[in-house]
Amino acid sequence: KYDLDAIPYGNRFYVRKEYWTRLLPQLQEKGLFSNLNPVKSHSMSTGAGKTGVNFTLVITGSHCQIELSLTTANKETNKKYFKKLLTQRDEIEQNFGHTLEWQELPTNKMSRIKYVLEEVNLFDKTDWPRMNHFFLENLPQFERLFKQLVKKL
Repeated sequence: KYDLDAIPYGNRFYVRKEYWTRLLPQLQEKGLFSNLNPVKSHSMSTGAGKTGVNFTLVITGSHCQIELSLTTANKETNKKYFKKLLTQRDEIEQNFGHTLEWQELPTNKMSRIKYVLEEVNLFDKTDWPRMNHFFLENLPQFERLFKQLVKKL
């Protein structure tokens, strides 16, 4: 275990791990992202109920986001899942309460649906409370909503 306040702040890997170390217990109190440990990566994923379909949290120097990542081994399967969810876009966004970004990414294997908080910087600790609030307020509803839909894919 290391002292969070002694981490060299300019090292992006340590900053990421520090952020996840502080956020994860709060998520886990809500029953989210259980059994995961903090990582040095800019993203963390957990299963959404079907192989290759994950809930992913992303943190960067310009934004943070919650996404449903469609990353099965088969590109056509990912696009099929995406298109099936897209047919329910209006209902999904109404139930979630926010407009989502729908990215089929036709030339890539993966597709994703994401909700983004812009203009926050992982490397500015004064933004961390806003980032935490974003994840803690939106992830429970995002996960609840999409878990039901993923089961039907």
